[in-house]
Amino acid sequence: MLITCWYLYISVRSIAKQYLNMASILQKLITPLFSGPPELPRNKVTVVGVGQVGMACAVSILLRELTDELALVDVMEDKLKGEMMDLQHGSLFLKTPKIVADT
Repeated sequence: MLITCWYLYISVRSIAKQYLNMASILQKLITPLFSGPPELPRNKVTVVGVGQVGMACAVSILLRELTDELALVDVMEDKLKGEMMDLQHGSLFLKTPKIVADT
């Protein structure tokens, strides 16, 4: 009985130690990297037309990180909104914080 209680104590202690270690790792992952004031956008680029050439330009601008804000303009509202959403979904991996669109 004493040996069983000892093994139970050791296993609970090991689990508690792992839990505390995971909690500290979680805190390190959640800690913000930069705590200063947010940077205001320094420049904005507008792409007029979201056809093949316009979207190629927009993607190149985003990949080269030439701007802080990208604005798309076109007369076809459905295509414009779709292209904007595509860029916004892909921009999670880029540093461009803002992508907007309007007709």
